[in-house]
Amino acid sequence: MLIHLAYTLTGDRRCAELQRMDSERLDMSGYAYYENIWGGGAESMFRRKASVVQHLDRLRVGEHSLFEIDDFIVNGGEGPGQQDEHRRLFAPAVDLNFRRFEQDRRAYLEGGAERQADEEAALMRWLPHCRRKLFFEWNAPELVNRLIPFLYLDTYLSLLRAERSTIEQVRRDLVLGLNRAFSHLYLTDSDNLYVTTQYLHSAEQPRPLVRLTIPLSGVDLFVDGRPDMAYDRERPDLLLRFAPPPALALRPGAPMPKLERWRLNLLTFEYLMRLAHGGTYNILADECELSVRALKDQLLSAFAYEPAEAGLIEFFVAERRRYVLKKIQIDEQGHLRSGG
Repeated sequence: MLIHLAYTLTGDRRCAELQRMDSERLDMSGYAYYENIWGGGAESMFRRKASVVQHLDRLRVGEHSLFEIDDFIVNGGEGPGQQDEHRRLFAPAVDLNFRRFEQDRRAYLEGGAERQADEEAALMRWLPHCRRKLFFEWNAPELVNRLIPFLYLDTYLSLLRAERSTIEQVRRDLVLGLNRAFSHLYLTDSDNLYVTTQYLHSAEQPRPLVRLTIPLSGVDLFVDGRPDMAYDRERPDLLLRFAPPPALALRPGAPMPKLERWRLNLLTFEYLMRLAHGGTYNILADECELSVRALKDQLLSAFAYEPAEAGLIEFFVAERRRYVLKKIQIDEQGHLRSGG
């Protein structure tokens, strides 16, 4: 962390080199701290070695356009308040190559049609840089947080503030997201968590078997604060807590398993929320699928049991444009009986 902070401040440049560049009036805007923090260019040795940079790369701050932010950068804001803020943020300084940004901006706004293409290209080169500057320096978190390409960042932050109304709705969304992540089917039931495992092979498509069913009331979402020694402060985390399936309470003489817990970081939260709202499985799969599989294994290890009805098999089938839970039972003679 200290090495990364040092690189953020210096850009791996020595004083003599920066003084020479300044005396030659070279453009040093690329060495601003809000550029260095991402690890420099693709050829940077620090970028290739620093693990924290690889995590920051996922944020891709400044690489995508937001109308409200780009309009503020280019047009200077609406009303006296925003215009004053624009002048403060974009005052001529080394990180804007002194007056060069303002000159390119003015040329774009005032240029004629015959010069528009060149002036637009010049301004477009500034936009990612200026977005990153605003991300760190503009006191408008509701806007600049949207530069992080997470659709559910605001929801995540509101959960960390323990807003109860948000928790209740998101709990259902997370159960639905887990159902879709476990089964790889577009399930619509969020009243129960279905932990699926091996597949039945059919002529149509493989169908996951349901090994555990935990009702929504048995899944709790809450904020868990724990000490963070690195920052000498408490760091809140989101935690899902799973109660044993009710069927386990019916087993005579068997001890009731303990509650199981699972921590969610922002990436996993985003992955499950996107799935719950119709996203595809490939988005964030590399970062999150292993954690979701580990949760499935954790729940199966803790709660798996032989059902009281021997030979009962539960699985999902497509029916009327949705997946429906079906049950069949195999009796001692090997005959099948439909259970619904």
